[in-house]
Amino acid sequence: MHTHILKNKYLLVVAVLLLASPLFASAQTEQNYYEASSYTTSGAINVAAFGAVYQSFRPNNDFVSGFDVWLDNTGSTGTLHFALLDSTDSILASQSVTVSTLAPKWGGTRTHLNLGANVMTTSTAVYKLKMWTTMPQLKIYYVSGVDLLLHNASALLNADPVMRSAYLDATEESYVFKAAFYEMSTDATAPAVSGLSFTAPNANQMTVALNANEPVDYKIDYRSTYNTGGIVDIETGSYSGNYNFCVDSVLPCSFTIPVFPNITYDYQLYVRDFWGNLTTITGSFDSSKTGSFQIYTTGATSTAPVATSSIISNAQVFALMPTSAQFTWNTDIPSASRVLVSTDPAGANVVTRLGDNTFELAHSMTTGNILTPSTRYYAIIIADSYSSSLDGVLLSFITPAVPTQNPNQPPTPTPTPTSTAPQPVTNPNTLQNAFTASSSGAMANQNTASSSLGVTTAGTSGDITATFTWAPGIGGNARGYRIDIFNMNQKLVKQVTTDGDASSVNVGDLEPGEYRAIAYADRNGSFEKIAQPVNFKAIPKGSFLENIGSDTVLFSVAGFGLFMIMLAAIMAVIKKNQMPD
Repeated sequence: MHTHILKNKYLLVVAVLLLASPLFASAQTEQNYYEASSYTTSGAINVAAFGAVYQSFRPNNDFVSGFDVWLDNTGSTGTLHFALLDSTDSILASQSVTVSTLAPKWGGTRTHLNLGANVMTTSTAVYKLKMWTTMPQLKIYYVSGVDLLLHNASALLNADPVMRSAYLDATEESYVFKAAFYEMSTDATAPAVSGLSFTAPNANQMTVALNANEPVDYKIDYRSTYNTGGIVDIETGSYSGNYNFCVDSVLPCSFTIPVFPNITYDYQLYVRDFWGNLTTITGSFDSSKTGSFQIYTTGATSTAPVATSSIISNAQVFALMPTSAQFTWNTDIPSASRVLVSTDPAGANVVTRLGDNTFELAHSMTTGNILTPSTRYYAIIIADSYSSSLDGVLLSFITPAVPTQNPNQPPTPTPTPTSTAPQPVTNPNTLQNAFTASSSGAMANQNTASSSLGVTTAGTSGDITATFTWAPGIGGNARGYRIDIFNMNQKLVKQVTTDGDASSVNVGDLEPGEYRAIAYADRNGSFEKIAQPVNFKAIPKGSFLENIGSDTVLFSVAGFGLFMIMLAAIMAVIKKNQMPD
């Protein structure tokens, strides 16, 4: 008896097409990340004969939202109760489902149990699905054993199985109940990545290994540091399309990349989950060396842009207080943000490092209340498009003094602090030091927007309208809002603005395809994100692609082709048997 982990979303769609039924319909918005095989079964038991039956399991995921079990019920309609228990048998969530009469059939009838929400779990703990009922004829199907088959880990069969023993009341059994586990499509949490390491199998290769708390796909971009030694080495990776289990301390995911010997490389590692939530890790490694490297910055960010140099414009100290400063600037192409604040123009005496790995056109960074009044500082602003060169400008400013007032005198205005115009960072060593410091230090990731941006689409091909919604009044005293929409090639295709009283906006004339949108609040010229970037698909309303899902076309055609091949084989056998000897 084998179980199957779905490699990607396409396989899930095939399962929906083959198993569509009223009982299964509620699971179609969820990701199936574990399922017992339907080809082998050993029998069924009456649930009501026991106070409760349990299926223990260890999830390889950060959330669980529902289960499938296989049942039959020759009696009348009734209620099956179920609950998710943690390792201490505490109830995390519970629900009930109405089960109608189900005629017995081989393997049972697939029935979905929906918890109604994502329940956070950890891969290091064992959980139980508890089920109980008073229906005398309700049976649940079981199998004699399970071989865990991870598509990226065939060598670890049974090493740490997802499915553990079934229980009848408190009695542990040698079999397991047939089951499938799901995670809801509302997951907006980026993967948690740990255990990142680089090893050198030889002088011209590096092996990258990582752990994650849920199935992930990943890619890496890397380059020789500032093309030192005259070597220009820029490598851009691509996603595999598979979502792999990288179980912490049991099964790290790994891949090998080509390198030149004895060179320091900067890298950006992109790790995304099934729902598109992305964690970006920035750092450096030395080729031909082995070691574990600190994860410098993580966060749900946007997709990496193409390797093209950015140009910074309108760099300024937008707001200045005695103990804080806000910097804003624009770039001509989507770029990540880096700011190094120091007390010297070379960036040697670092005060703070700021960063945001969202690739965008409008940038805003704030130091927080960490500066000293009446002090000159230097801010090196860097636009990182992950190209072969970096663009940077240098700002100089003096924080104002804290005003002291005699209570018997009227207040006096605070003198305007001095700030120099932005100057390009022409010294490559200064820019290199600033980038290295901002990448390898304790950088404060300022992509902290916690709100969500809603998006719906409607229309016909070539004239699709996307409607964006956000929380009314978000962004404080915003004088307006702005939505930037990029295609998957990181090209800006639409930019719309609206007034500060709005909480939604329509963007029309979109071609069918995949897009990324970023929403900003306009605070008198400072554009600050009000939500995490959101990826969405523009699909014509009522189209074939919308009705069945664009990702099912290939598999529908492939399934039809397989059916025709099987039919031809059957007809050939029949024809052969009908021929006279």
